[in-house]
Amino acid sequence: MAHTKSAVKRMKQDVGHRASNNAAAAALKTTRKKMLDAMAGGDEKVITAALRAYQALLDKSAKRGVIKRNNAIRKKARAVAAAKRAVTAKTPAT
Repeated sequence: MAHTKSAVKRMKQDVGHRASNNAAAAALKTTRKKMLDAMAGGDEKVITAALRAYQALLDKSAKRGVIKRNNAIRKKARAVAAAKRAVTAKTPAT
């Protein structure tokens, strides 16, 4: 248990921050799953919208310190590559 007032306050803050970070991480996972489902569907407009939502959430999470900046950049790059593969796989070769 904390012995000083500042340590007690810090523990209270940590509880709130932990809850906020867990909620943000869960939102990231949910948005990623929606993006992957959109890629499985194959509609280019739906894929683009889902990808933009995922990228925006990654940027916000990185800005707020939920995930590291380079982690967000890596995930965005992989998501874009996957989206390109999904779109090209669904379009007929001419």
